[in-house]
Amino acid sequence: MLKKPGHHQQNINFLGGPNLAISSVCLANIWRGIPFFGITILAGLQSVPQELHEAAAIDGASMWHRFRHVTIPAIKGVVLIASLLSIIWTFADFQLIYVLTKGGPANTTHIFGTYAYQIGLSATEIGMGAANRSLHVPDICLLRGFAPFLPSEGGLGWSGVTRPAAGL
Repeated sequence: MLKKPGHHQQNINFLGGPNLAISSVCLANIWRGIPFFGITILAGLQSVPQELHEAAAIDGASMWHRFRHVTIPAIKGVVLIASLLSIIWTFADFQLIYVLTKGGPANTTHIFGTYAYQIGLSATEIGMGAANRSLHVPDICLLRGFAPFLPSEGGLGWSGVTRPAAGL
């Protein structure tokens, strides 16, 4: 498609240059995650009570205001959890980068998993590879520990569980 007259005259090596390689891997990861996000957000949208939309419409809220002030707050927890899962899965992802680039070109697309594999198994430094692989555990713990402090409305936390009243 890009080789039509007036565009490019030669092939584009998407995985051959450092800038295009990381962009291509990111685009492939986003493309792979779209069904998960789509189904998760659809489930969140279906869980929004219709009575809230009806009450907002009776109060004179436009469609945009109903979406902004009713729907988005109602699905905020679902979107946050789906985003958190996506970040954790991206940290732990191995196969996408290994299949597409094996960490190259010039080691620009490595993540912890592919770098640990390269060190541990390809270079036969198993201890160093295992140590490198475990480096991202504190990052994941930090992300998980951050979740309860996300802003909430109406006394509901990110998980939808009612928080205890202050002073109890």
